[in-house]
Amino acid sequence: MMKKNKYKYEFDWHLTDACNFNCVYCHPQIAEVKNRKLPYRKSTEEIAESFNKLGGNCHIFMSGGEPFLYPNFVKLCKLLIKGGNYIGINTNFSIRDKIKKFAYEIDPRYITGIYASLHILERERLGLGIDDFIEDCLLFQKKKFPFTVYYVMYPPLLNRFKRDASFY
Repeated sequence: MMKKNKYKYEFDWHLTDACNFNCVYCHPQIAEVKNRKLPYRKSTEEIAESFNKLGGNCHIFMSGGEPFLYPNFVKLCKLLIKGGNYIGINTNFSIRDKIKKFAYEIDPRYITGIYASLHILERERLGLGIDDFIEDCLLFQKKKFPFTVYYVMYPPLLNRFKRDASFY
């Protein structure tokens, strides 16, 4: 017997190709499309309305690139939630101003998961503090968002993972 889905519709939306990281292990085809302009010209309101007219109770999982780089991202999330939809996000969790705005303006009851990928070497290369990452993670926990951190692993990190894991 097939399990009944609790959402009317589920969407896995590759929201943007924009990314502020340049990870050496990223998917090879990403280099060809990274930071390209979106292939459509719809306003934030038009996009939200397209989902909302489905009647709500949709699960919209957004990834990219980096979703927080999408124009008017927090506004888009607000409009989707206002339409009765639920959101999940896969993020590198590095765009601090938008992350904080999201934490203070979005109702966590409509968030199915925030999946923060910790790209430790890229954060170090860009001078992005781990203390900032931890502070933002704690803010999302305090605000009661369903929240998971993924340590992005690839072979050069194998020797340092144990040390990093005990620190975090």
